[in-house]
Amino acid sequence: MYVVMVIGLMVVFPIASVAIEALLHQGSDLWMLVGKWFVFWAVGVRLMLAGVRQIAKPRVHRRDNI
Repeated sequence: MYVVMVIGLMVVFPIASVAIEALLHQGSDLWMLVGKWFVFWAVGVRLMLAGVRQIAKPRVHRRDNI
């Protein structure tokens, strides 16, 4: 499930968002769209979901061999 979420947030959703916005706003700078949507999905939404998961299910990783 985790791999599907990461692939969706880093590849599928940014590409879909760029395609939709490029079709709606003809003549937009493609690199600006790629940057905007990659940062939104891969950085913003992914980190927000990771934070929500940490709040919902906190887990402490311990090393007993230290």
